[in-house]
Amino acid sequence: MAVVESALSDISDRDREFLDAMAGQDGPSAAGQIGAILKAKPNVVSKYRNRLIAAGLIESAGYGKVDFAIPGLRQYLRE
Repeated sequence: MAVVESALSDISDRDREFLDAMAGQDGPSAAGQIGAILKAKPNVVSKYRNRLIAAGLIESAGYGKVDFAIPGLRQYLRE
């Protein structure tokens, strides 16, 4: 879990909220679902999505969907 903790140490609170919204779902998350959970507009969701992809924490999982790029990250966030 040191890898996960290290990866999460550099992200903002809003980035963490995005990841927590994803962690509440099983499997890939749709951008629209994340936006609804965060009460955020699509452009805001897109901004954080792109930042987290660049950070290597999440990856594209098909059109409009993302999933965790680090094995065990979803479970870590749920605990």
